[in-house]
Amino acid sequence: MFKAVSRKGRIRHIYCPHPMTLDKSSSWGPGNVQHFPKGCFLQLNDRGEVTHGVQANSTGKAPVGWHHVEGEYFEKDLVWAEQRSETSIRLTTLDGPMTYDNPSADGFVLYNSTPEGAPDYDDPWFMPAAKFHRVYRPESEEE
Repeated sequence: MFKAVSRKGRIRHIYCPHPMTLDKSSSWGPGNVQHFPKGCFLQLNDRGEVTHGVQANSTGKAPVGWHHVEGEYFEKDLVWAEQRSETSIRLTTLDGPMTYDNPSADGFVLYNSTPEGAPDYDDPWFMPAAKFHRVYRPESEEE
């Protein structure tokens, strides 16, 4: 396991205080549904489209694993990455159970950092290796 830093910089999130469910089955694989009984931050792509939801952190002021920059913009905190080679990855997340297809058998399970800097095993997510390398870099590598 190693620490990784986001390459993306500022990402727009909008807060929705209402309970909601987002069905991510079409893009994340069958049965992947995010549940937000207390509302969530909706992450937006460059076109202003919602990509997914993120639970609020303990203060309610930012998405879990992010810190506020300005306005609706947040930057990703340091994450921990663990390489995985299974073709199907089942994880229990804050959003509910998720099963990720990993047909290339090459990907990473990611964990946000706790306030103490350790991996937070309560809310993992999976990312295929090709996407991981576009979005993150090992902390030890210079950009």
